[in-house]
Amino acid sequence: MTVISNRLHNSVAGVGDLRLVGNTWLFDPAKHPQGNISFGLGMKAPTGESGGEDTVLINGVETVRPADTSIQPGDGGWGIVLELQAFQKIFKNTYGYASGFYLINPREKSDTQFTTDPNVLLSVPDQYQGRLGLSYTIWPEKGIALSLGGRVDGLPVRDLIGGADDGFRRPGYSVYIDPGISWSWGKNFLSFNGPVAVARSRQRSIRDILASERTGQYVHGAGGIADFLLVASYSRRF
Repeated sequence: MTVISNRLHNSVAGVGDLRLVGNTWLFDPAKHPQGNISFGLGMKAPTGESGGEDTVLINGVETVRPADTSIQPGDGGWGIVLELQAFQKIFKNTYGYASGFYLINPREKSDTQFTTDPNVLLSVPDQYQGRLGLSYTIWPEKGIALSLGGRVDGLPVRDLIGGADDGFRRPGYSVYIDPGISWSWGKNFLSFNGPVAVARSRQRSIRDILASERTGQYVHGAGGIADFLLVASYSRRF
């Protein structure tokens, strides 16, 4: 391990939490090829490890502890997934699109301890994402299109089910410019996106607020948001 600014390089590998979602179109796709809306409902299974360990520095001493929540493959809870997708033709080869999901995690806290405090457990927080933009088919015969839009990823302070808890979480949201390219052939769809962050908001968690009440001082937990993301997805109709 390499020490950098009193920190160690950490990594946790493995399969993440898996989602199974069923989707249905609001209108008959055969009769509405220029625009439609899809709704999805499904579940998220805690297949990913939520307590992966690595070597960390605590008060200058190397210790094997659960890695930071930001790199854990899973969150330790079952979830309910709500999805929405929509598209509408605007001009020739140009479509507007919108999509989003909300992950409801009823469980409040996992069994994983916070990296630097064994008395604090990690929250199992809700999550959400929204995307809005335009897509232009540059090569209709091959089904290749470019897209450009906006994206927001977020983690709320309070969950829809269970409300607030005093576990460790990093609530807030980030806004991205979201360029991408996609390829559609037959029943297959492949896409690549490279969102770049343009705005960030790190909010105070319930744990931060309770700490402020105990100490009488303003407490705001640390944590960063990625400058950019690389996202690849593949889907096939059956």
